[in-house]
Amino acid sequence: MSSRNAAKKRVRRLLVKIEQLKKKAGAERRRTGSVPLEKLLNRCLNHITALKAITALPKEDVHYALEYAWGVYMDLQNYDAPERQDYRADREISLNEVLDRINKSTVVPAEALSTDYVQRRLRLPHCRLGLGLLDGGKQIKPTQRPILE
Repeated sequence: MSSRNAAKKRVRRLLVKIEQLKKKAGAERRRTGSVPLEKLLNRCLNHITALKAITALPKEDVHYALEYAWGVYMDLQNYDAPERQDYRADREISLNEVLDRINKSTVVPAEALSTDYVQRRLRLPHCRLGLGLLDGGKQIKPTQRPILE
């Protein structure tokens, strides 16, 4: 019975979250004059997907909760308010800016490209880890640090 009680609590919490999305739309409209409908609709769909995944309850109970959730989703879709896109311009960087950053970065010395330098720097074994037994070498676990000459 405890799994059924946990499932009931989960359904209640999800339905409260879905109801709060509707309230949040109204509060956003009063506060800013516009509503981030896409964001709210996506969150509602995520909650509906979580409701569909609940299997510990009878199908009728889950179906009733899903009907209510889809009703709220349809109300949000038909919500009459100016829609705004929550867009953060600082999340995107133009390709030219990335290329400028690469060109301004420090130049790697030629010795850094040699395999011996890289192996010493990273303390890598001289043989590849998986092929150590094929050439008669000792098998080295990836967690071990080899002893270098």
